[in-house]
Amino acid sequence: MGRRGRADHHGRRARRAERDLRRHRQAPPQRPARRPGPAPGVTPRAATFLPPPFTGEGRGGGPRAFAALLLMSVLNGTASAQVAPFVVTEDAILAPLEGRIGDAARGAAVVRNRETANCLICHSIPDPRERFMGDIGPPLAGVGSRLTAGQIRLRLVDATLLNPDAVMPPYHRVAGLVRVDERYRGQPVLTAQEIEDVVAFLATLKDEGE
Repeated sequence: MGRRGRADHHGRRARRAERDLRRHRQAPPQRPARRPGPAPGVTPRAATFLPPPFTGEGRGGGPRAFAALLLMSVLNGTASAQVAPFVVTEDAILAPLEGRIGDAARGAAVVRNRETANCLICHSIPDPRERFMGDIGPPLAGVGSRLTAGQIRLRLVDATLLNPDAVMPPYHRVAGLVRVDERYRGQPVLTAQEIEDVVAFLATLKDEGE
């Protein structure tokens, strides 16, 4: 190979090396891995809101602020039973669902559970051991004096039966809901037994002196 041929050969190698180096230097940085988001079409399990009779309003921000919090509450777990039949009398469901007897201790556990009903994201209960309780909804202290067991039951089952614009989510309804993950379709958020347990617990929260 002559001098010119060797020069051309080395020149081509140098140009290839330069192009490779330029591509390496100018290569776009790798994008950080995207954090997985919630599955599309999932309805989060919402926090409980016990409104005053015939209203869906809470304190501190109104329904829009409360709806935003509902979207932030993550759906965890499932309720295995179907919706129990019930009869509405004025502003109450007088008969316990499926004739079940509620247990106040179990109901207290449901109310305190931050991953299911998540009541304490919006409410406070008279227990100094609980921290980070909400104040968007009314305090649950004394709710057993303000409302009867039947009135509490109706508000838990479906507050829109009292007020179509109520912001409280239905805890024992499956019809007419949208964007429900297919894994949970046809299942209420709380079972009939859980509803009765929560009713039993809230009914014990009386005003002082009662």
